[in-house]
Amino acid sequence: MRPLLIALVTLSFSVVVTATTAAPPGVATIAAASSPSPKKAEGSPDSEPTAAKPDLPEKKAAVEKQLRVAQQTLREANEDETTSSSSDAQRVDLLKQLNLLYTQQETALARTKELEAARSTTEQTLQELQANGPQEKKPYSFFLQESLQDSLTAQKARLKTAASTVESATQSLTRAKEAAESKDKKRRQAKEQLAGNNDVTLAAELEAAHESAKLESKLAIAESELRSTELVNAKLEQKTAQLELQFVTEKLRKIELEITFSKKDLNKRLLELGKLESDITRRTNENDAEVSLLLSELEKARRRLDQAADPSSAQQTEVKSRWKTHNLRDTRREYFTTQSTWVQKLREIWNRRYRVATDQFESSELATWRTETESFLDLLAADKSLKTSRLEELRKELADAERQLAEEHPPEVKRWIANRGQAIREQIEFINDHIARGEATTRTAKKLAAEIRQRTSQFSVVEWAGVVWDKVVFVWDYELTKSENDEPPLRVSAVVSGLLLLALGYRFSRKLSRTLGARVLPRFGINEGGVAALEMLSFYALLFITTMMALKVVSVPLTMFTFLGGAAAIGVGFGSQNILNNFISGLILLTEQPVRVGDLIELNGLIGCVESIGLRSTRMRTGAMQEIIVPNSSFLENNVVNWTLSDTVLRCNVDVGVAYGSPTREVARWLKRAADEHGLVLAKPEPFVWFAAFGDNALSFELYFYITVRTLSERRRIESDLRFMVDQYFREAGISIAYPQRDLHLDMQRPLEVRMLPVEERSQPESLPESRAA
Repeated sequence: MRPLLIALVTLSFSVVVTATTAAPPGVATIAAASSPSPKKAEGSPDSEPTAAKPDLPEKKAAVEKQLRVAQQTLREANEDETTSSSSDAQRVDLLKQLNLLYTQQETALARTKELEAARSTTEQTLQELQANGPQEKKPYSFFLQESLQDSLTAQKARLKTAASTVESATQSLTRAKEAAESKDKKRRQAKEQLAGNNDVTLAAELEAAHESAKLESKLAIAESELRSTELVNAKLEQKTAQLELQFVTEKLRKIELEITFSKKDLNKRLLELGKLESDITRRTNENDAEVSLLLSELEKARRRLDQAADPSSAQQTEVKSRWKTHNLRDTRREYFTTQSTWVQKLREIWNRRYRVATDQFESSELATWRTETESFLDLLAADKSLKTSRLEELRKELADAERQLAEEHPPEVKRWIANRGQAIREQIEFINDHIARGEATTRTAKKLAAEIRQRTSQFSVVEWAGVVWDKVVFVWDYELTKSENDEPPLRVSAVVSGLLLLALGYRFSRKLSRTLGARVLPRFGINEGGVAALEMLSFYALLFITTMMALKVVSVPLTMFTFLGGAAAIGVGFGSQNILNNFISGLILLTEQPVRVGDLIELNGLIGCVESIGLRSTRMRTGAMQEIIVPNSSFLENNVVNWTLSDTVLRCNVDVGVAYGSPTREVARWLKRAADEHGLVLAKPEPFVWFAAFGDNALSFELYFYITVRTLSERRRIESDLRFMVDQYFREAGISIAYPQRDLHLDMQRPLEVRMLPVEERSQPESLPESRAA
């Protein structure tokens, strides 16, 4: 009975195959029957779609008939426990898959007709636009342009998606063709094995394998046809998207020169925002009422839980569920507040867009609007990021609730878990709606920013100059500090003006103090040192006065220097002791004047003339024209020899040594004469000579005289002149200036032995005996 059924099924299947395909299915047949030409299939979406196959319903009907027969055979085989039914089950499965593919092909072909109609309609609409222009009346509304711009953005995204779909469909078709080729090869091999078989026992098995291979090949061909149709549909969708993008672009181009943004349009949009704000207020009130009700129910549930002697899991789950629901609803107020803020900002944005579109703005305002819009966009992006993170948390909580719901729990517990999950789902939907509102607000704000950029790019030179000037004014009036009292804040203008006045005050103080020291003070008979001291003190006094005046003029509160003064005092006290010491010493030197400018002083072995006295150090110049910087504290902490403190008369001396036997009175007379005859030696006090000592080599005389000096070189020059004169007078008088003399006395017990040594011994004196050397 079973072999007979197999034979009948095989015969019927062969008849159907013969009727539906004139040749064995293969790759060439697939390419010719199910896809466009290679050039169009691999090219642009301009390729024409494949026409619907009229034999597809017959194929589907035949497969359904075979499926019914195969299912009946499988049921009979399952009833007969002695017969294997694996091949029958495989045949039923393959026929089901083939029937499903034919159904999908019918759907895909119907979709092809819809896409062809849509493409044709879009082409006709585009042609009408190109021929007759937009259907809307002129002048075109600003909102029409905005709608077209939104559509343009959407169409670009759609075209990008369509291109990806075409690429994916092309890859799927390639894989389907490769699979069809592989299955057809397997079918041919099965056919060859069946034709070359001579074993009767293997005939049925080979026949079944051949039938299975034919079904798999037919299935692969059907899938390849389906993928080919899907590729055609994807290209049609891409072509339609291109036409729609072209339509929107063309329409925008035609209306862009005749667009008006009327006050009526603005009022209409503001009215919509007012309705939106009223809706947000209504939803806020409803949410507050619901939160109050949920809180009341939560308190009741908590009281029941606290009063229960042995709380059940249902009661505990109820409290958790009600608490979660109340908490989620309570957080919505924050969302509504944010949305209300967005509505207020949108009113401002639309007013600004209207002013930009109608050129009712100052050039300086655009920069401010652009900065504020960018800041608002940053806030929107931060809000979206925060709410997206919150969505992820809620999705995890929802997954946890669904996992708990799938576990074994009492019905009442599951009910409260389901309630918690429902509350989380509603919150997710609410946050998604909030994010969508934020994205709509972001799009409007971005449009304002783009319009500002576009309008700014059209600025004239005068408008740009106005923008630059406004930026300068903004920086000029920028507040650096804010005072909590009634004192005015510190602005950049005050700082710049103060610095300028300080610079001018410094120049004025320096010039006035120098004029005072050069022209005024000398007329009162003040000496040079006093003039320098008064000049320096007047400079610092004038600088202090001008500084205070500058601070007053620019309205800089002096209280803001309190902290700075305290910090400076601490720094001076702990880290700047030497500087403070020298500073105070400089003030003492300027007021007390133990050392003055022009004085000839000696300090720690250094002799020089004081050139200037500063607040920290004093500058001296030595006779070698070297400048030495001496800290002021050194003049107060060390012994200082000031040769010109009270007057410029200085006593000097010249030391002379004459040979023993010289006439001492004559020596003194000639020395006194040299001093008297020098023109720079003062007559009063009178010069005098001292016979100082009987020296080892000479008789020592000292000539003392008084001179008026201001520099060390002047003193040295006078002393040198006197030495020249003394030397000349002594030569004329026959007086010898002594020089060092030594008397050598030899005390010998025997005569001195003198010997002549050979040359060799004279070249090595160290080899002589000690007696000879002596």
